[in-house]
Amino acid sequence: DVDGHGLTNVTYCQLRNESICEIQNDGNSNVFYVVLYNGLAHMRNEIVALPVSSNKNYIVERGEESWKNVESVLLPNIQHSQSNRSTPFILLFDSGPMKPIGLTLFRISNIGTTLINDARVLNSNEKIGKKSFSLKQGNVEVHLDDSGNLDRISKGDKLDFSVSYEFGYYKSFPGDASDTQASGAYIFRNIPGEDFIKILPDPSKTIVRQTPLQTEVHIKFEVPWVNQVIKVYKDKNYVDIDFTVGPIDVSNGIGKEVVTRFVSSIENDGVFFTDSNGREFLKRKRSQRNTWTLEEFEPIAGNYYPVNAAIYIEDTKAFMGILTDRSQGGASLKDGSVELMVHRRTLHDDARGVDEAMNETDYIAPYPPFGDASRKGNGLIITGTHRLVLGFGNDGFGQVREQMDEMFMPIHLF
Repeated sequence: DVDGHGLTNVTYCQLRNESICEIQNDGNSNVFYVVLYNGLAHMRNEIVALPVSSNKNYIVERGEESWKNVESVLLPNIQHSQSNRSTPFILLFDSGPMKPIGLTLFRISNIGTTLINDARVLNSNEKIGKKSFSLKQGNVEVHLDDSGNLDRISKGDKLDFSVSYEFGYYKSFPGDASDTQASGAYIFRNIPGEDFIKILPDPSKTIVRQTPLQTEVHIKFEVPWVNQVIKVYKDKNYVDIDFTVGPIDVSNGIGKEVVTRFVSSIENDGVFFTDSNGREFLKRKRSQRNTWTLEEFEPIAGNYYPVNAAIYIEDTKAFMGILTDRSQGGASLKDGSVELMVHRRTLHDDARGVDEAMNETDYIAPYPPFGDASRKGNGLIITGTHRLVLGFGNDGFGQVREQMDEMFMPIHLF
């Protein structure tokens, strides 16, 4: 109920992760209402990102006994140039406490004044270049080295944690005369004897955006098909890493299995934990099986396990957990490291039933007898988020579990 009247023409922003919200694409509404639904059974507080169509002066108010102003920030949308449908700006605002399994109402007024150099647009939009730097938001401080790599994370005065974040890929095994089993849709096999190939960041293109609600570091890499954004939020104790991967370049005729790797100083002795379909955590031991003697032929693929929601490692001093926004394969191939596979593009069939390579593109020609089933257009582009959670030793389960529900069930915006 809004001022004695019910809301009508309510639209669900289903594509908000693509910076698309249909009601805002026309830019004609001077006042509109936003309803946030918290589906969890406990209170939560979020920094909400709402796609908006113009750089006007938006006033955000929360509906309680009376309308109360909330802190908000307007940001240019970097993804806008990559999509005709996405909006050119993002309005960030602090939701405040949201009741469990309940609705929270906001009124957003566009008062018509175009923002150019207003402090609400950006406190900082600095191109960093090749130098080390740090950024702080709330209790979390993130340090990057002069190559643009994540180097260290601090939480308050008590935790100073060495951790780096890498992108790279394994070359897909194509099969040969002596071993015909290729990597494909069902089988992951890297070329034997070849390790993870790093994709290095390009520090000359690193940009920092600092606002009162969140701070972002936009990082580009030496290849055009990998980008990432490190985000630190007001009053949050975690770091989000958004990534965009694709179209994977296979012009050299070699398929690629793209992974992200987190590297820390944790001495986990080959032990790591993965969730069981979002429920309990299962203990894994590198290159070992509990019920039989393992003869290992695939030291990389043989140590990958399903990660539906989270994976973590720990020792007596610290833990490191990574939460995923979808099911991925994960492993801890070296002590202190965790890696997750985020995208794949192979060029050979693995002979497990689909009778084609896992070379997904924009579209495909009809299958015989109506066509040759050839792939057309560019390879697929994927976006995703990893949430990095750090803390003191032997507390990985409790800390990761606390974040799993929020990752699995984000707020719904109408």
